[in-house]
Amino acid sequence: MIIRGTTPDLEFELPLDTSQLAKGFVTVVQNDTVVLEKPLADCILTDNKLTVALTQEETLRLSADVCAEISLVVVTEDGERFENLPFVERVYDTAKNEVI
Repeated sequence: MIIRGTTPDLEFELPLDTSQLAKGFVTVVQNDTVVLEKPLADCILTDNKLTVALTQEETLRLSADVCAEISLVVVTEDGERFENLPFVERVYDTAKNEVI
């Protein structure tokens, strides 16, 4: 669940140590349109976990009452590509439709 205007953390567990990653993106799609894309540089890498924080501005770009598909694609320094199956989060509206 994502509530518009909040600052959720999206977490991914990988089958390798994140120190091996060279490139990557976390992508949020609604209605077959990319709404957000966060590069690896915006992520926190710890052991085999990757975490990315969404800002109020970013979650306010999401449409309420529409599911968001969230996916991760990364490439290691050796050129191996890993991709998760997208997971789906329901997006809910906020009472305050602005950054506070």
